[in-house]
Amino acid sequence: MPSTPESHQPSATSLQQFVGAGHLRCRHDSTWDCTFTITRLFNGRLQVSVIPGVRRSSSKGLSKWVRQCEPFALEGTDERGNQISASDIYFARSILGPQKTLLGYIHSSARIRCPQPDPDVITVTCELTNFQCISLAVYPLAVQIAGFLIEIGRLSQEWRIGEHNNAYQYAGIASYLQVGEIPAVEHDGVLECAHRVAQLLSIAQRRYVFLVAQHKHDIEDRWLESQFNEPVFTRCGWPRALIPDDALAEFLTAAYPSLASKYQRLELGNVIDHYLQALTLRSVWPSSLGVFTAMETLRAAFFRQSTDIEDRKSEYWVVPDDTFGIEAELLDEFIDLLSNHFPRFGRLSGSERQSLKAQLRNLNRRSYRTQLRRMLNQLGVDYDRRELQPFIDMRNRIIHYGTPAPSDVPTADYAQRTSRASRDINDATSLFERALLAALGYAGPRELFNAEEGRTHA
Repeated sequence: MPSTPESHQPSATSLQQFVGAGHLRCRHDSTWDCTFTITRLFNGRLQVSVIPGVRRSSSKGLSKWVRQCEPFALEGTDERGNQISASDIYFARSILGPQKTLLGYIHSSARIRCPQPDPDVITVTCELTNFQCISLAVYPLAVQIAGFLIEIGRLSQEWRIGEHNNAYQYAGIASYLQVGEIPAVEHDGVLECAHRVAQLLSIAQRRYVFLVAQHKHDIEDRWLESQFNEPVFTRCGWPRALIPDDALAEFLTAAYPSLASKYQRLELGNVIDHYLQALTLRSVWPSSLGVFTAMETLRAAFFRQSTDIEDRKSEYWVVPDDTFGIEAELLDEFIDLLSNHFPRFGRLSGSERQSLKAQLRNLNRRSYRTQLRRMLNQLGVDYDRRELQPFIDMRNRIIHYGTPAPSDVPTADYAQRTSRASRDINDATSLFERALLAALGYAGPRELFNAEEGRTHA
């Protein structure tokens, strides 16, 4: 089990505390002497209290000064002489008294051992928020990825964090990801690998898994430095995992190469973010928008990635777009034809006529149903064609009416509209998840979103 860096004893609601003195710097580069305390909370947030050498006679004057100078940065040392830095500090409130104290939150912070040794071999340990190692038969899990032997396991304080975060429905820091005894020059490569593994763990768990801390130790397990980052989301996320624990190693080894090679051209970063945000919000309305946007992002990137290949162009366009676009006079002739039948078309302004020509160019684009079907087929997704129409209907309702609710249910019957929409969104999410897993090259066990409780699909 990984060791944690030295710090003050944590309180009942915190992990660690770092106390020190140094300089507070504002966005205008002015600096003030200060003392500070940085507290790591159970959900990964970094709370800071600062007593700056600033004289303000009133709370109003202090607040005005803070607003004009944010964001702040912090540089200093703790009582052991270790270097501490923090950036993007925003103060939420101030306490007036004998010493004026500013309370706020930090985006990122670092703590470095001084004097700093220069080891040849290191171990990197990352703390994970929102990932639970439930099965004792599976964890700690060892898996070989990108040439690194990665271990994923449960932190020793998991029980204490778990109880606290269950009460407040926060994502807790209960697990770690560790790469041991690697050459120090591979440190950056390990972190890049760890970030991608965290994205895959997010998909597997249907919740944001974030690297909130990265610790470096030497071969004798002496702490060298730590980097802390505020998590993207502090909510727990969806309660049911997509990938079972006993299939996680298979999923990581199968999906990692595809994530690394397709990350840019399929915009997987945006696709995964839209998907996870949809599951973070427990309402059918934002969930539908998030799932639809995730599928739209994947579809658009899928057809855009190979526009230099002629046969792939025909998947998106009826005829090549550049060929269709040069026939500008054809569009003018069509508008003139409309004007002969409907005189109002002849009275369109110049800007309206250009807008209509742009819409007419879209006649060359294949239907959304055709594009979606061809993408799923080329990805090798196993689906029933009858699944497509409900997804397309949901998409059209969102675009044209701003709601995923079926139009045949009266607006006043909110409960029935929500129930119908929820069922449609579950089916749509299941279709998207199959597309995402296929894009990642994974065909192993999964529990789809619309599956019955406890039912596993292979």
